[in-house]
This record gives sequence, structure tokens and C-alpha cells, in this order.
Amino acid sequence: MLVRNCMKTGLITTTPKTSLMEAFALLQKHSIRHLPVVENDKLVGLLGDRNLRLAMLPGQGRSGHSYRFPKGVTVGQVMVPDPITVTPFHPVEDAAILLHDYKLGCLPVVEGDRLVGVITVVDMLEIFIELLGLIQESSRVDIQLKARQSLAQMIKDLRQRDVEVLSVSISKPEAGERVYHLRLKTADARPVAAALRKRGYQVLGTY
Repeated sequence: MLVRNCMKTGLITTTPKTSLMEAFALLQKHSIRHLPVVENDKLVGLLGDRNLRLAMLPGQGRSGHSYRFPKGVTVGQVMVPDPITVTPFHPVEDAAILLHDYKLGCLPVVEGDRLVGVITVVDMLEIFIELLGLIQESSRVDIQLKARQSLAQMIKDLRQRDVEVLSVSISKPEAGERVYHLRLKTADARPVAAALRKRGYQVLGTY
């Protein structure tokens, strides 16, 4: 899957000359946490709600809110300049690694200097949930394969029982054999687990 398949378009943006109060109002109005900063159709920065919180001053402003911003300070003075970006043709795995490694909440998606979308941690979570099949009715069975057994043969055995495997994940082995976590398109994995045990598979549990 590529970034272009899951990025958000139709973006709300701001400019370097926008006041902090105006930018804050945009975030609140659209229930978003990041604003790409654009100037002359080029991405020049990224403004997050954290940048605004750090710029806030204590005390009550004219609007009655318990926050205020320093007078005359603009988005360009507190934004993250030249943010880390991806292109629409990057694999989503690359975007996920960047979000994780740099502790980011959002990645602008660009073609050259032109902003074409954003992808966020929430988008990544939605992809993860979809890939694991958690949105539809499903259950999980955990299996530890023996040396002579293979994942391919186990999935073949399941298909022969008309059991659809939605996803397979592997836990990092601390000792011994790897544990395979199979997400199945069935509400109750217990009959499947019983059948696998009869065929010699070591079923660790159903969920």
C-alpha cells in the first residue's frame, strides 16, 4: 500500500503571516491537530497544537479564555520549518517508521515543494486495524509451530475447512519457536482451534 492510498486531501492550511490566535481557531473549528504552512503554493512548515501550547501565555485574554498569545507573533515564528515529508509513492511502511522514529504526529505529503496531502498517526492506526481485520466480526487463534510444520500448510488446512484467514502476525520470539497470531473471519475460534489440535498443531489460546 502506498501513501497516496490513505493520505488525507482537501487540507486546511495556514500561512507564515497568520496570527497564532487565527491558527488556533482553525485547529479548534476543524478538530485537527496540525496545520501545514504554505507560502506561494509551497510547503514551508508545519504547525502543531503543541507549538501553539508552548507559545501560550498564562492569564485571561479578551475573549475570556484562560489563555492568550503574545502580541504580534505569527505562525512563521513558531512553526517547524522544513518538516520531514513523504511523497504519495512512498510505501506506508516507510511513513510509519518516520512517524515512530521521529515521534511525529503528522507527515505532510508533497510532490516537489507542492503539498498534496497529509498522513497522521491516526491514519496509520486505521490502516493497522483494517489490515488485522478488527473492524469486521472476527476472532484470533495463537499457534506455535513445531520444526516440521509450516505456516503455508496450516493456512491450507484452514482453507480446507472453509476458514478465512484475515491476517497473520508473528510475535518476536524471546525463547523457542515463534508464535503466530491468526485473525480469522469467524466469531468463535474454538471449533477451529479444536480441529487444529487434532491435526497436531500447538494451539496456545483463542481470543
